[in-house]
Amino acid sequence: MNYVLDYEICSLIILSVVGLRFFILKRFPDHTCRMFSVLIVTAFFDIFFDIAGAFSIDHIAALPGWLCVFVNLIFYILQAALPMIMMTFVAFLCGMLDVQSIKRAWPLYVPYGVLLLLILTNHWHHYFIAVSVQNGVKVCSLGVGTLLEYLCSGFYVATSFVIAYRYRNQIELSQYNTMAFAVFTISITILLQVMFPFCLLTGVGITICVLMMCFTMQDPADMLDSASKMFNYRALERFLNNYRSYDGTMYMIAVDICNYNNVRTSMPLASFSKIIRDLGHFFNVVIYKSGWAFRMSDTRFLLITFHERKFQSLRNTIRYRINKPWKTDERSALLSATLCCSRQTDFSEPKNIIGVINMAIDELPKERQGSDFDIDNDCLDRGIRRSNVEKALRHSLASGKGFYLNFQPIRNIKTGGFTHAEVLLRMDTEELGPVSPREFIPIAVSCGLIRELDLMVVSRTCEFLQKHPELFAMGLKSLSINLSSPEHFTDQAATLTSTVRKYGIEPERLIFEMTETIALSNYTAAETMMRSMKNRGYSFFLDDFGTGYANILALRSLPFNCVKLDRFLVHADDCTGRILFDEMARLLSRLGVDVLAEGVETEEQNARAAASGSSYVQGFYYSQPLNGDSFIEFMEKNK
Repeated sequence: MNYVLDYEICSLIILSVVGLRFFILKRFPDHTCRMFSVLIVTAFFDIFFDIAGAFSIDHIAALPGWLCVFVNLIFYILQAALPMIMMTFVAFLCGMLDVQSIKRAWPLYVPYGVLLLLILTNHWHHYFIAVSVQNGVKVCSLGVGTLLEYLCSGFYVATSFVIAYRYRNQIELSQYNTMAFAVFTISITILLQVMFPFCLLTGVGITICVLMMCFTMQDPADMLDSASKMFNYRALERFLNNYRSYDGTMYMIAVDICNYNNVRTSMPLASFSKIIRDLGHFFNVVIYKSGWAFRMSDTRFLLITFHERKFQSLRNTIRYRINKPWKTDERSALLSATLCCSRQTDFSEPKNIIGVINMAIDELPKERQGSDFDIDNDCLDRGIRRSNVEKALRHSLASGKGFYLNFQPIRNIKTGGFTHAEVLLRMDTEELGPVSPREFIPIAVSCGLIRELDLMVVSRTCEFLQKHPELFAMGLKSLSINLSSPEHFTDQAATLTSTVRKYGIEPERLIFEMTETIALSNYTAAETMMRSMKNRGYSFFLDDFGTGYANILALRSLPFNCVKLDRFLVHADDCTGRILFDEMARLLSRLGVDVLAEGVETEEQNARAAASGSSYVQGFYYSQPLNGDSFIEFMEKNK
C-alpha cells in the first residue's frame, strides 16, 4: 500500500505560507477572524496528520502499531472538525451566530459529537482503523468509519452553503462567491478522494479553499477609514461589543485635534490628506501588537490597550510626537491635540464608553484644550447618564413609546381669547422616568436625532388636530411647534409639508418656532425655506429672543410673524431690565412684528406685557402645560 504524498506535502507548504502571512498581518479582532484563525490552524494540522497517517500506514511494519492507530485517529478527529469549523466560521461571517447565541445552535454539532465518540471508542469496534498480524506481517486496515467521515463532512459542507445562501445579503458578494467556490471545491475533492483513495487530495482542496477565504477575510472596506487607513467608528462599536463580557481593565487614550479645521483650510487638500495619512500611520505603528487604533470622527482618534505600562508609554509618546511639525512635500503643520485618558472596567454598554469620552472632550473649557487629562468619576457618571438618555431616545423613537405632548395656551391680548398654544414635547420612559427637555434635546442634537424628533412632534400634532377638530370652534387658531434642527432648511422642508398634508391639516393651523441660533445657522437657506412655506400658509415665531447674539435687523429680514421675548426680559425687576423689555417690545411692534411675552407668572408681569404693546402672553399666570384632555377642557371653559 503506497500513498501518493506529493500533492499533500505541497499543499502543506503553501498553507504554511498563507497561515504565516495571516497571523503576521494585524486583523480586526472580532470573532469571525478568530474563528478563521482556528480554521487555518486546524487545516494545517489536518494535512500534517494526513501525511503522517499515510506514512505510518505505508511503514506499518517498521513502526509500533499503537503509533499508527494514534496518528490516524488524530487525523480523523481533525478531518471531521474542519468542515464543522468552516460551517461555524460561515455562520459568524453571515451574522447567523455570535458568542451569545452559539449555545442555541447545539443541534448542528450533534453529528460531529457522534462521530467524535465513535473515533474515541475505536479500540472496541475498529470502525476506523485496526492493526492486525496476518501471516506474521503487521497489516493496517481501514473500516467503515471513513465513509461516516465523508458523510459528516458532506453534511457540514452543505450546511455551510445553505447558511451562506440564506444570509447572502449580510455579506459581501466576493465573500458569498468564495463560500460557494469552497463548497464546490471540497465536494469535488471528496469525490476524487473516494475514487482514488491512495492519492491524497483532500489537502489540496482544503488549501485552495483557505487561500480563497484568506483573500476575502481582509478587513471589510466599511471597517476602514480611507483617509487615515485606521479602523473607523463602526469598527470601534463592533470591537467594544466583542468585549462586553471582558472582566479586565481596558486603557484608552482619545486624541482630539483641536485645530483640525484651521490646518485643513490653511493648505492644499493633497498636503492635508498626507498629514492625516501620516497621523494614522503613526497611531497604527505606535499601538502595533499591543492594542488597537480607531478614528472616531474627523478630529478624534482612540487608542486602546490592555497593558497599563504600555498605556503610560503611549501617552508620553503621543504627546511628544504630536507637538512636533507634521511635514508634507510642500509645507509643515503644527497640530494642537487634547489627550483624554480613561481606564474602563465595565463593558456591558459599549455606547456608554464612547459617550463618556466624547462628552469629556466636548465639555472641556477652551483654555484647557490641547492639554492632557483623565476622566474622573463625576464625568464618568454624567457620561453614563448621557449615554442612557441617548439609548432611551433611540428606543423611544423606534418604538413610538416614551414621548407625549403637552400644550400651553397662549392668550391673545387684543381679543382676550386663547387663540394659540405651544406644543411641548415631554419624555418619560420606564428605564429613566421623566427626562427634562433641557437634558434630552441637546443630546438629540449632538447625536443626530433632533430632525427625527422634530418630525415626530409635527406628525403627532397633526394627528391631535385631526382627532379634535372641535378645538377650532372653541377659538383655537393654530398650534406652534418648535423646530430644533437646521437640517430642515436643506431640503426646503419637503418632509414637513408632506407630513402635514398626510393628515389633511391646513397650513394656517400650524406655526413653526425656532431660536435665533437655529435661524441664523444657515441664513440663506433659512430665508428661502421660510418664504417658501409662508407662501403655502405657514407662520413662523422667533423663540427665546434675547438669549442669543443676533441683532434685530438681521432677524427682521427673515419673515417671522411674531417674536417671543424670553422670560429673563419679562421677569426683569430692575429699572434697566424694565426699560429694556418695554423698548424692545415697542421697537418690534413698530417694525410690524407681533410680540409674545413668554414666561408671564404674575399680575404685574401680565400688566406690563399688555402696556408694552405685546400682542400675546404665555406663562403659568394663565396655565401650566397641559396634556391633551386637560387642554381640551381648558379651551372649553375659556372659549
